[in-house]
Amino acid sequence: MRLEKWGKEADEEICGFLVGEAKEGMLIIKECLIVKNRAPQCRSSRFLISKEEYMLAEKKATEDQKELLGIFHTHIDQLPIPSLLDVQNAFPGFYYLIYSVYKKNQSQFKTWELNPEIKLLYTLIY
Repeated sequence: MRLEKWGKEADEEICGFLVGEAKEGMLIIKECLIVKNRAPQCRSSRFLISKEEYMLAEKKATEDQKELLGIFHTHIDQLPIPSLLDVQNAFPGFYYLIYSVYKKNQSQFKTWELNPEIKLLYTLIY
C-alpha cells in the first residue's frame, strides 16, 4: 500500500484525497492522491490542503469517472483519532482516513465521517 510507505517515510503529516466509488454501502478506494501539506507551521501535527489542489482532485476524479470520496492524512506517533481541529474542518458527506505511524514502523488507520446533524460528533468506521 503506497499510503503506508509514504506515512513511514514522512517527518511531517502527509495528506491527500481518496478517490474511487461508493457502491452498495461500501467505499472502494481506487487511488490516493497525495498533495503538499500547506500548513504554515507545525506540519508534524497539522495539515492544510489548498483550494486549488481540492479543485484539481475533483476535476481529475470526474475525468477518470470516479468520485472524490474524502481526505486522508497521517498522525505521527499519535492515535488515529480525529483531533478537534480535524472535526471542525470536516465536511459532511466526506470520508476521512487517518493513518497513524508509531516510531516509523508500527501503524494503524481508522476512517470516520462527520455527523451532519451535530458538528462535533463523528462516527469511526472500522
